[in-house]
Amino acid sequence: MQNIFTGHLEVNHRRCVLCWSQYRLERDHINESHGEKSPENIRILCKYHHSQKGITKLGRDLFRQLIYEVDKDPKLRTTMRFYSEKRMLEYKDASNFPFRGNVVNEDASDLYKENEVAAIITRIVTEDTKQDLRHSPDGL
Repeated sequence: MQNIFTGHLEVNHRRCVLCWSQYRLERDHINESHGEKSPENIRILCKYHHSQKGITKLGRDLFRQLIYEVDKDPKLRTTMRFYSEKRMLEYKDASNFPFRGNVVNEDASDLYKENEVAAIITRIVTEDTKQDLRHSPDGL
């Protein structure tokens, strides 16, 4: 019997669900309950995006919206992969995890600039906030 992590790796084609990196994959508990190991509560993220999820405390809905956006925009996904792999290669323990793959060329025209990515994420957060306000019990 295969374990849940291996099963999710196969389902996700051994890549991060956000940027599709295949480097330093980790199991993410969607509802933050590490005791709940059901397949519905597990997704695969690269180490960088898993750490960013924790640092920024993106809510489940907002994170889901970000995944939806990168599914619609291959340029955004490629950009996020480039920056996540670049940062993971800068980690202190990176030498313990040999990188096997092709790093996206930083000068490639198929990458957004960092400020463009920030603007896209700001738009997603702003739309999510407006959605929350429309559905708030106070009717604000």
